[in-house]
Amino acid sequence: MQGVAQALEARDRSDRTRAASPLTVAPDAVFIDTTGMDERPWLDTVGHPRSSMAHIQERYRRVDQYTIQLTVTVDDPKFYTKPWTFMRANFYWMKAQDFSESLCVPSEAIEYRDSLAKPSGINIK
Repeated sequence: MQGVAQALEARDRSDRTRAASPLTVAPDAVFIDTTGMDERPWLDTVGHPRSSMAHIQERYRRVDQYTIQLTVTVDDPKFYTKPWTFMRANFYWMKAQDFSESLCVPSEAIEYRDSLAKPSGINIK
């Protein structure tokens, strides 16, 4: 595991310091970096696998006043040969948009359990 981390650090250092098109972070980007997850659930409802070695990066970037762009990258050496972009999405805000109230109630928890947790093999009672 440490060898993988060292290889990734070396790759990123090389990408940041190269002369042509160095890798840089957009100044307006927000990153969520997730590791150390339970490997039992699937990555998504389609059934893409992930292990406890998975490294998931979410990058949120404001494109303009009304648009936020999300890019999710998955790096899991146990299941995939190289990092891949899991999702790209744009979220738009409309000026006259009203937001509906959402409550965390038992019926929503049951729906979540039945649609996501059970199909992934997690034993939830």
